[in-house]
Amino acid sequence: MSSFKKAESDSLAFYMNRIRYVYFRQEVLHNTFRKLHNYSVALLDKTNVASAKPGQIAKSMWIMQFIILIV
Repeated sequence: MSSFKKAESDSLAFYMNRIRYVYFRQEVLHNTFRKLHNYSVALLDKTNVASAKPGQIAKSMWIMQFIILIV
């Protein structure tokens, strides 16, 4: 009986740690994508399309495509 309770508590601890890890990973990814999105929107806002360098628009568009691809 004692070994069963130990195995049960070990598996519970394993799953709790797994849930914490998955939640942490999701938070990290969410924050990263939010920062990338804000950065690309800021680039588009600052870029005057008529006088923009080709790299500025391409850079912000590439970031947006990256976010869409991953999500």
